[in-house]
Amino acid sequence: SLNLTGNSTTSGVSYTWVGPGGYSSSSQNPTVGNVSASASGNYVCTVTANGCNNKDTLAVVINPKPSKPTAGSNSPICLGQDLNLTASTITNATYNWWGPAAFTATVQNPTRNNVTGSHAGAYYVAATVNGCVSDTDTVSVLINPDPQVNIVATPGNNICNGQTATFVA
Repeated sequence: SLNLTGNSTTSGVSYTWVGPGGYSSSSQNPTVGNVSASASGNYVCTVTANGCNNKDTLAVVINPKPSKPTAGSNSPICLGQDLNLTASTITNATYNWWGPAAFTATVQNPTRNNVTGSHAGAYYVAATVNGCVSDTDTVSVLINPDPQVNIVATPGNNICNGQTATFVA
């Protein structure tokens, strides 16, 4: 929403606003809801008192909502490896990431080092351009546990020279 504010040091004035696309209002502080780029332009506020009037002009620029970045990662990965998150490039954007175990980052392609099981889950990213925030994209990260292995020697841990040993994992 675009909030317009008019004020006057003279009491008892009436307000008239006009703007792009035939916009008009007689409110002192009108709100233009659900604005788009077509609402950019000059808004003129005219105050009238006792048959006299004065006006002021406000230039308004409505910036477009940035494209949604596409989130990616090198998932699935194993415990202890580094998680590499990626976001597609949005011109002039800054990035905000958040995810499991209080993860946050403000770079386009962050790395989370030496991951643990608590780092698995959904990671979110949004891009900001000229103060406007994009829609959010998400990537699911899977962190695989390390496999367990036990080796048993047959006939045992101690054998004689020349005997055959069998190892079973």
